[in-house]
Amino acid sequence: MIHRASMSPLNVKPLGAEPSGNATCKGIITEWNEAKGYGFIDDGKHRVFAHIRDFTERPHNPKPGDKVTYSLGTDRQGRTCAQRINLPFSGVPLRPAHFIVLAVLLITPGIAIARLFWTDLAWALSGWVVLASAVTYGLYAWDKRCAQRGEWRISEKMLHLWELLGGWPGAFLAQRRLRHKSSKPSYQFTFWLIVILHHYLAIDAQLQWRLFTKARVWFESLG
Repeated sequence: MIHRASMSPLNVKPLGAEPSGNATCKGIITEWNEAKGYGFIDDGKHRVFAHIRDFTERPHNPKPGDKVTYSLGTDRQGRTCAQRINLPFSGVPLRPAHFIVLAVLLITPGIAIARLFWTDLAWALSGWVVLASAVTYGLYAWDKRCAQRGEWRISEKMLHLWELLGGWPGAFLAQRRLRHKSSKPSYQFTFWLIVILHHYLAIDAQLQWRLFTKARVWFESLG
């Protein structure tokens, strides 16, 4: 149990010559008072006071044992404390349901590719989907990291471009594993439009591009 006296901001140990407030430090939360919203971070050499208001990113409430990055600063009384504290989000485990949904979504494109089985084009398409999905997942992970650190972000247009190029399966997994872009309606709308477009192309390819031909004739008739 943590005694109230040990949680007081007045117990911060003097740090002497410390790095600049802009320097990024790493440490572990060793004590945390959930009710009052503050505790202490230990970087292996010092014990630094931390307040809940100074967290810039926290996917869950802080608790002892959490690893954090932060910058050193001072409070209104001139006491050393942690500022711009970042509690990284390491992701959530993918559940069997996620893979089942993805497998269902891959049925139609998979059948379209299977019809080209043993051809160079089939292997090339399969390899490209795997590569594009890996790249897209990596872009999601990097963008999530930049969001946590307040750094320059990857544009949504770039993410959608790679989804359109065939990386949407990787994006599907990244959204659920990283909890990134999964709750933004406008982004999800565009993402699922891309998924539907890929299914449309897969179906049309099996119909010898009849739908595309009919659509082209219809557009030409409008002119």
